[in-house]
Amino acid sequence: TLAGITPDEQRPGFAHFRVAPVPVTGVTGVAASYASPYGSVEVRWTSADSVFTLALTVPVNATATVVLPCPRKACAVSENPITVGSGRHTFTCAFAP
Repeated sequence: TLAGITPDEQRPGFAHFRVAPVPVTGVTGVAASYASPYGSVEVRWTSADSVFTLALTVPVNATATVVLPCPRKACAVSENPITVGSGRHTFTCAFAP
């Protein structure tokens, strides 16, 4: 749950999935992976010094919708989730737990 990896029920098998990390007080980072039929889904996030950083690996031929837990005024991605394709992606935004 903390990593925020969830399947898209409209596209089974992790062809598309959602990543919406859930930071909690006292936890400064999380690393998780899931062995999907398309390959490894990997999420790593840290929260330090009012900065939230998310590193995401999307397997080949898969896509992911990313929602960051940042204040709406400070982070356009929170307001408008984005979809990314396969590869490694990094997102950073201001964050106050």
